[in-house]
Amino acid sequence: MNTLENIKSTIEERLCPIHDIHPLVESVGAELKITCCCHFFYARCLQDMKNIQYKIELERSLEI
Repeated sequence: MNTLENIKSTIEERLCPIHDIHPLVESVGAELKITCCCHFFYARCLQDMKNIQYKIELERSLEI
């Protein structure tokens, strides 16, 4: 499973704490598009995605 697929599946597992709904995550080329039930949950998912990407990039840079 590649990095994009890992991030996608991780974000899809999240549940909105307000509405108890999972986000819809779609692969669009080399990017992910997140659709959520509310702005609060969207912002949270977007931040989670950025944190995961940062962690992966950090781990890769440490391997060099």
